[in-house]
Amino acid sequence: MERCLMCKMCCQGVSQGTVLAAVLFIIMISDVDENVKSSIVRLFADDTRISRKITSEEDKVLLQKDLNVIYDWANKNLMKFNENKFEQMSHGEAKNVKIEPYKTQSG
Repeated sequence: MERCLMCKMCCQGVSQGTVLAAVLFIIMISDVDENVKSSIVRLFADDTRISRKITSEEDKVLLQKDLNVIYDWANKNLMKFNENKFEQMSHGEAKNVKIEPYKTQSG
């Protein structure tokens, strides 16, 4: 009877697979920013934000290089980014730099 009670207790509540899957995903993506050299990368569950202050043409090139690093990481780890969810945001006004859309690996 004691064994049945323990079995019943273990089988109720949130299934352990749902917790384990989230933990494994977080572990898998934890190194996404390892090779990003000049930008700030923030991970939010399954969303990623990369940012950099743009004050010159060189800053634009460095941000694009860091975006390429993240894409290379995704390809190496058999993952892909949902490009339909991409947003490019600009804050303030860089008077000496023309802001253009950044490119993803596919376009």
